[in-house]
Amino acid sequence: MYKKNTKGIKKDEFRFHDVVIVKGKSTKRKKHPAYVWRARGNTYDYYTLTHSSKVPGVKVRKLRKNPDPKDKRDSYVSVESKNDIKSTFGKKQRHWKLDPLDKKELKGETKKP
Repeated sequence: MYKKNTKGIKKDEFRFHDVVIVKGKSTKRKKHPAYVWRARGNTYDYYTLTHSSKVPGVKVRKLRKNPDPKDKRDSYVSVESKNDIKSTFGKKQRHWKLDPLDKKELKGETKKP
């Protein structure tokens, strides 16, 4: 019998996630940076990045260093991991890197389904 792979493939990359924002009758599409840490089938597991220290309804943690080498502003990451289909993500950002200590802390908070 065939067993479905639930663990997935480990990833360590940044991509822009295409987010749809609905306000009343209007909708907007925004590209938001995300740290992709696992690929499972047709989906990516990821953490959302932001410059805001407070996001309503979402716990965020300040990163030691901004992953984007061109951006010197403070960067924050959502503590909760999310998942979405691969087609909603853009190209891999080549020069973006997560600080090793931040990566270690995120791994500790990752809940395995």
